[in-house]
Amino acid sequence: MRVDEHHAPAVRDILQGERLKQRRAAGVSLQAKIGCHTFRATGIITYLEAGGTLENAQAMAAHESLRTTKLYDRTADVITLDEVERIVI
Repeated sequence: MRVDEHHAPAVRDILQGERLKQRRAAGVSLQAKIGCHTFRATGIITYLEAGGTLENAQAMAAHESLRTTKLYDRTADVITLDEVERIVI
């Protein structure tokens, strides 16, 4: 593949990112294919779980719509021990 001088840094960054991704997957014996989106999604989810706001997550992810960012929000899925202990048998 021939790459002009203008695009060379971007191509280099993509290749380095691909190598990093493969090393991380191999380092944990991960069999499934992962992509850059895997790391992006993990970052957004981790940020939200740490108490970050949807609006800031949207800005960091450069999502045009807050609705897209909400797809990553799993914070409402967490069931606390207090909720489980409400079950009385």
